[in-house]
Order: sequence, then structure tokens, then C-alpha cells
Amino acid sequence: MKSNELLTDRTTSAGPESVSPSEALWNLIDHPFRPIEAVRSLFGLNPDAARFVVARELLTSDESERLLDACPELVRHMRNGIGATERRSAGAVTGPISWHSTIAARAAAGFPDDLFVCARPYRDFDLPENQLFKHALSELVDAGRYVSAYADGSFSDERLSVAREQARRAKEYLALRCFDHVKPVHGPGTLRRIARGKDRVLYQPVVEFVPRSIRPLGPWALTHLADRRSALQHKIVLAVLATLRREGIPIRPLVARNGVLTAGPMEYRNPGARGLPGAHGIRVGELLLDVPDFSGDEEGARRRLGQRSGTLTPLMVRSITDVDQHTERLTAAVTG
Repeated sequence: MKSNELLTDRTTSAGPESVSPSEALWNLIDHPFRPIEAVRSLFGLNPDAARFVVARELLTSDESERLLDACPELVRHMRNGIGATERRSAGAVTGPISWHSTIAARAAAGFPDDLFVCARPYRDFDLPENQLFKHALSELVDAGRYVSAYADGSFSDERLSVAREQARRAKEYLALRCFDHVKPVHGPGTLRRIARGKDRVLYQPVVEFVPRSIRPLGPWALTHLADRRSALQHKIVLAVLATLRREGIPIRPLVARNGVLTAGPMEYRNPGARGLPGAHGIRVGELLLDVPDFSGDEEGARRRLGQRSGTLTPLMVRSITDVDQHTERLTAAVTG
């Protein structure tokens, strides 16, 4: 599904092929994608909680399971080459003589006849496939540290023990000697080359893991992290963006930064975020939109929206229909 297709009212519809509003916004956030910032902006979590959620979801993902299950086979058949290091020896030849280096060494040492520089061959695992493999395992080990460091029990569930076990497995594989001199490297170019290379079948679990490590949350997590109010706010954000685009207003890609979700003239602050500058809700120009807080006291919700709006104009909305009814006000708030 393309990003411009996501930015329509049908992203909020029910049906087997639809995605939740939270998932639609997650998919629309632009590159470079920072998952911790995305979780903070969408769900109002503090940085530590967001880091924990991202780490837990990565460790318990299907891609992580497939990667770790494939590790014995990957380690057994890791691609490698033959490298050589040069070492000086006096009075003995310990390997193939590197005459160029030997002559230079003798000249620097007064031309002793028994000084040799010999090449010592070794098995070289520092190849792009293994660099990406090490990067993938390192991501899991780092995620394990975040999971272990977070002490808040509000996110503890049966998957926590699974996450810790997955991190332990990754750490064991990463400690193998074959990774000692491998630099963890990743990038789109490396990923494409490996996906098309002759060892693509062997390294397929690694290739599949990398995109998941960038966007670790799947549909289940994105749906369940959003409470009723956040889910409705996300639906309204999509409706606002679709309305502005329909009116010919260019919309920049979504950016998540410092707990705020921004797309051109629209800013979204989740009510769960604490300590952020600006009123929470959906700001479009000088308008501040929000949804009822499901307390059952709609008048109280309107009053609270008015109190925190400051110099902005408060606007309570409950549905996409409400957004459509305010098309002229939304357009005017952007165009002046």
C-alpha cells in the first residue's frame, strides 16, 4: 500500500483489508524512521517506556524468531575468505615470505640476513553478509538491555520472559569467535546486494529481519497500545490530513520528533505526554481540535479543551463527519 493511498478516509474503515488508524499513521511517518520517537508521538509514552515497547516488540517478532532459529545453520556456513597478516620473524620462516616487506624491514634494521616478514593466513569473516548478520544480532542484544533496564511493571506480560530469552540467545551467538573481527554494518545498498547475491537463501532470515528492526511494531501492538481516546484522535488526524489534501493544500510527510507528530501545518500531541510545550490535541494553524475524553462529561471536556487552548480556537470533533463539516475552517486556518 502506497503512502498516498494510506492518507484517505478508508484507512479508518472497518473491514478485513483495512488497517487501524494507529497503524496507518505509523506507516506514514517518513524516513529516517526513529521507532522510539514514533511511539512517543503516537501514544504519549515517556522515552523509557517507548524504548521498552520498541525493544520488546522487536525481540518477540516473528522475524527475530526466524533469525535466531536460523543462527546454527548461518554460523555453520558463514561466508568467508582467506586473509593474511604480516609478521616479522628472526632466523625462521613461519609462512610465505613477503619479499617487498622483508627488504624494507631489513633496510630499516641494518640489513640482517635472518630477518623475514612472513604472511600468516587466516579465515576472514569480515564480509558484507556477516557484517549485516552481526548488526542484526547486535540489535537484539541492545534491545535486551532496554528490556532488562526498564523496571515499570505496567508493561510486564508473558512476552517479557520471551523477550529476555531471545536477547540471551542473540548474545550467545554474538560471542562466537567468528564475529570477533567482523564490523557490524547495515545500509540499503548492503541489503540489496545480499538479497540478490548467491548466498541469498542462507542469509534470507537476516535480510528479512532488518526492515522489522527499523519498524518493530506490528498491527497487534499498534492497535493495543492506543486507548480509546488515542485511537479516535489518530482517526481524526488522518481525516484532517485527507481533508487538507483534498482541498489542494500540500502536506509534507509525517515526522515524529520530541513527542510531537508533525505534517506541515498539522501538529499532534497525545494527551498522555507530560511536560511537552504546547496544548495536547490536534493543532491546525490557530485551531486546536480534540475528541471527547470518554469521561461521560462532554461539557466538562469542552471546558477543559477551552482552558488549555490559550489563544487558539478550540474545536471538539467526534468523527470524520465532524471534520468534513469544518472543511472551510480547516482550510482557512492554513491559508489565512
